[in-house]
Amino acid sequence: MIDILLLLIRIYTYVIFARVLISWFPTPSNDMLRSVWTAIYAVTEPYLGIFRRIIPTVRGGGMGFDLSPLIGLIVLFVISNLLNGLR
Repeated sequence: MIDILLLLIRIYTYVIFARVLISWFPTPSNDMLRSVWTAIYAVTEPYLGIFRRIIPTVRGGGMGFDLSPLIGLIVLFVISNLLNGLR
């Protein structure tokens, strides 16, 4: 059971990394790619939204830096390490 949870955490971590990477690019005009982007946002937003409501966006130089993916990944890494300790 722990191995399945660890696998799911690893996959979700990759999806969050994908979200961070695609956030640097404009939304594609291709319908298939746009649906993939939409799916990634739909899967990650409920989790990252928790941290976004708690931690404000860091402003600097007219830009905002969203820390929610970073905090979300740190929480997933901590949970993963705790689960590894239970093995």
